[in-house]
Amino acid sequence: CEDVRAYFQEYEIAYEEIDISEDTVSAEEMKELHGHNTVPTIVVGNKSITGGSINDLQSLLKNSGFEVPSD
Repeated sequence: CEDVRAYFQEYEIAYEEIDISEDTVSAEEMKELHGHNTVPTIVVGNKSITGGSINDLQSLLKNSGFEVPSD
């Protein structure tokens, strides 16, 4: 989670963080929409990934039409 959060902050990518341990309604919605409530789950449009892999995050962003910063 920390790596993903740091990536978003470093590249000034807007995001919404939902703590499903505090928000049971969102936890149920995530389970219905994505089939699980594993954290972190990163959702862009109708695509999602779980886990904190920056490579997976960059692929998700690219596949969703976003320009991905190069290191």
